[in-house]
Amino acid sequence: MQNLKNTNKYKVQIHTLLMFLLSLFVICGGWIFTKQILKYKETLLLSKSGELLVSDSVHSLLKADDQNLDTNTDKDSETAESDIFHGKTMSEDQTAQILACWESNARLISHDPQKGQMTMEQAIHAGIDWITNMSENDALSSNIIPSHLSQDNFENISAILYTSEENQTISDDLLSRWIVSYTLKDVCIRLTIHAASGQIWQADISAPMNAMPISDHMDEGHLLKTAFPFFTDGGTEISQDIENGDYQIRIESAERKLYAKVSLGMISVNTQKTLTVISLSLNSTR
Repeated sequence: MQNLKNTNKYKVQIHTLLMFLLSLFVICGGWIFTKQILKYKETLLLSKSGELLVSDSVHSLLKADDQNLDTNTDKDSETAESDIFHGKTMSEDQTAQILACWESNARLISHDPQKGQMTMEQAIHAGIDWITNMSENDALSSNIIPSHLSQDNFENISAILYTSEENQTISDDLLSRWIVSYTLKDVCIRLTIHAASGQIWQADISAPMNAMPISDHMDEGHLLKTAFPFFTDGGTEISQDIENGDYQIRIESAERKLYAKVSLGMISVNTQKTLTVISLSLNSTR
């Protein structure tokens, strides 16, 4: 009789243990299964829109996924629009003030883009567009920039955003400049881009003489207008200054507060290599 009671007791204990293990298995299995569904939906959302939606249930994730399919096209359109930089319109007086500050040789301080300034990616693309326009412009009497550079195949690109120290008259958002350098073998192009307007204000180009020869028939006036299409020509005659074997040609602006200048020359790197050096710049008359 006692053995029968013990046997029934053991059966109850085994049954209880089995029920506990079964409940634990159901709970753990359900948790793992739910986690895997959440992970799958999270990966799916990331691959579709680049955004992570955090939800409290599988139902909310499924709902968010349906909404994402409807709005994905609109988001792509908004993203493309946000990549377009709408620069600030600069008066000749403002440009002259900023250039005068740049020309004072104050110490440069690097910083992150502020509101209303170009991002690094926008500055780099603006520079590539400028290089492409200069290299493919059929109106120029010579290829001032080697034509193969229009293919955007640079080996190295660097970009740093600077402002000037000890400035008290110009707001920081207007004073900053991107200095972007593009190199491909022996060709180097260094652009100074005004961060608030998106305009290229300075360009220094060096390349082997055979790749960028200086033509005797070069139209320097048209070259400057192509480099600085926003520049308002005052209609003055081009003046030429001979300095150290190089020469400079400049055109004054309509209000006589700015002038555009091109300097051309050659540098002998060694007995077998000579570089053509061209500098295009806007300058303040102050």
